[in-house]
Amino acid sequence: MLSPIEQLPAELVDLITADFDLPEYQHFRLASRQTHHVTRPSFYRCYFARRTTTLAASSLDRLLAASACRHVAHHVSSLYIRIPTRTTISILRDISRVGIYPPPKRFPTITDVRWGDCSHEVVAFDQVMSGETNDTNGIIDQLSRAMRRFSNLKAVHIFYIRHTGSYRDFMSSDPPADSFKITSLSFKTIVAAVVKSGVHIEQLNTNEPSEINKASKAGKSVFILPLALDLPADQFRALGPAFSSLRVLVLSLRFDPPVYRRDRQPYQDYFSPFINCATALEELRLSIQNGFINPKSTTNKQVVTQSVARSVRLPRLKLFAVRHAVCLSADMLIFIKAHASSLRHLNMHDCCLPDGGWTTVLESFRELGLEYLRLSNLKYPLGDVVPHFVLRWPTSRDGTLKRHIVLDVRRKSERRSMDEMLTDCTSRMHPTMYPPTPP
Repeated sequence: MLSPIEQLPAELVDLITADFDLPEYQHFRLASRQTHHVTRPSFYRCYFARRTTTLAASSLDRLLAASACRHVAHHVSSLYIRIPTRTTISILRDISRVGIYPPPKRFPTITDVRWGDCSHEVVAFDQVMSGETNDTNGIIDQLSRAMRRFSNLKAVHIFYIRHTGSYRDFMSSDPPADSFKITSLSFKTIVAAVVKSGVHIEQLNTNEPSEINKASKAGKSVFILPLALDLPADQFRALGPAFSSLRVLVLSLRFDPPVYRRDRQPYQDYFSPFINCATALEELRLSIQNGFINPKSTTNKQVVTQSVARSVRLPRLKLFAVRHAVCLSADMLIFIKAHASSLRHLNMHDCCLPDGGWTTVLESFRELGLEYLRLSNLKYPLGDVVPHFVLRWPTSRDGTLKRHIVLDVRRKSERRSMDEMLTDCTSRMHPTMYPPTPP
């Protein structure tokens, strides 16, 4: 005879188990055959929708084993790929050299790598860094076969392998010059696997999920060099079909000037064609940063932003978020007019107009039919990069000047239209010199 809870519909059982942690959920499923059967779809969606792997052979073997299980593979919708940095590889190389597992306490903890996989991670790193096709074919083949078996795969997320210890934060330190080359070649390998697998993903993301909507937080972004987008001709031709269903693209680009003097063509030519392959793109988030060699230079930022503004055309683009960009107002207006019919959400953080035409740009936003606009830390130079003017807006409560403003017509408390809010935003705009001049 069935118990009262076994007689409930599956929807009510899902509500009851929504707050269960994994051990509680497992014990509940083992209560009877009926509860095990009723909770199977929701259990798989909750605990098997996301799979995490690295590029090491042992980790990819486990991913292939999961993809071979039909019930599990059908529910996988997101693939999280952890890639190394120079710091984590140095730690893993030292641990594998010592050969004691778990390693002595003097080593930081690598949270995303099993201790038995340390040597495999080092081998995979050497294969990726070699740049030879024969060395990376094994990684690409394993990863593409697993992707092909995940029939409902929609998103690929690329993050760093995390470690805990006495090391400074990766993005706030001065890493060796090839630290970003590691992430770039890993990104290139992953894109090659996506193309080879034939899957049609809807999201390609290089930011931690908690940071996607925080425009001012870039600490967990996987920054790639432009060489990561310099793909072979056959792969570039295959990107169109592979990205035909791509809806969300999150990229963080980093420059290190000495690297590009040896490139076959200007680095700005890599970026826009890569984005244009995703013809169905609805959400584009870009971050553009300089390297440690010349962090205050605006040349690289302006060149690549100009290329995006003049070359990227996405007829379905609804959301555009950009940070650390440098662009002339004329180029910004070209991009805005090209996407006026579709763009509804705009987020700009730490952007600079060398010609100081922010008033003209803000006035042009009226043509977009925006529903949401967030502006923060907008600036323009005063003769040179430093000092410069930063735009501020007074608060409605006490008139304190702040560096950001949010215009959202979707708020229930908001009675004004976007045009009215833009007029008010432009009239209250207050340029302030930074750093402030001494008295």
